[in-house]
Amino acid sequence: MRYFVIVLSAFMLFASCAKDEEISTREIQQKILEAYIQQNYPEATQTISGLVIISQEAGYGKNPKQYGAAYLRYSSKELDGTYLTTTYKDLAEQLGTYSADIYYGPELMTLGYGSTITGLAEALKMMNKGSKMTVIVPPWLSNYDSDYDSYYGSSVETQTQSSSVIYELELGDVVDNITEFQIDSLESYRDIYYPGLDSTVYGYYFKKLEGTVTDTVEAEQVVKVYYVGRLLDGYIFDTNIEDTAKKYRIYDSESTYEPLEVTMKSTYTAMTSTGTSDSSTEGYVEGFARAVKSMTYGDRAVTFFQSSLGYGELGTMSSGVGVPDYAMLRFDLYVLPEDE
Repeated sequence: MRYFVIVLSAFMLFASCAKDEEISTREIQQKILEAYIQQNYPEATQTISGLVIISQEAGYGKNPKQYGAAYLRYSSKELDGTYLTTTYKDLAEQLGTYSADIYYGPELMTLGYGSTITGLAEALKMMNKGSKMTVIVPPWLSNYDSDYDSYYGSSVETQTQSSSVIYELELGDVVDNITEFQIDSLESYRDIYYPGLDSTVYGYYFKKLEGTVTDTVEAEQVVKVYYVGRLLDGYIFDTNIEDTAKKYRIYDSESTYEPLEVTMKSTYTAMTSTGTSDSSTEGYVEGFARAVKSMTYGDRAVTFFQSSLGYGELGTMSSGVGVPDYAMLRFDLYVLPEDE
């Protein structure tokens, strides 16, 4: 209630001052934010751009740089305290918004490529690994960071927020080179779960768990594949195995949970989305195609690989569900015997 009184007071103040001149949307937003800060966070500091820093805890190590990246966990909420989003599973459970098919984990934020809002990009450059910040991002800092004028701010048309939003931030790994970071991560994952396994292709690991050693299926033959697709931290983003979907509470009654029918080609590239010109043939990401091409009837296998062999820099995530940007993937695969 107190917040709405503050907002009303700010509007009344503007009404009294606006008799002879038109007041811009940004000026109104600034006045509302100033009144809110004065009432709730009088000790907060503000940068030249207008980013409000409520609190900051130091971490350790290097800061994210322009054209670099970092893994960030965060929650966002309105000025009245209503939560909008969170990457924390326990908080989502407390709020009653938890869903098993949503990914709760750190997100890779890139700086300078137009995929992170300007206010968060500015905050990230003041953080290092392990540090925490609570900031208020005003609307004029809510455009994406490749479309911002530091003097004039963003236009209303490019803003993603219509009001100020509070962000609670916690910074994880700082990444200078995404490829090198992923290779190191994949090697660490290999050492824990499959020690001694060699990478047959840069950033790609494959191991048969059951079945033949070298046999493959001839081109144009169809194999039936069951699979579980997950991130390296265990989050399952897709499966066609009904029991697995139910176990992890991602079961969809509208899905058929039938084996995927894959038409083998002479090369794995002809099985990828970019390797075939046949619009009737469904394409697969390179890591998946490589693995299935290396299998035959009755085989079980596991593969894990870097994001460039998966869904790349954009991922598939929508409303928290799917594959995040720059995600390393793992697939557990089973090719049914020929007579099934």
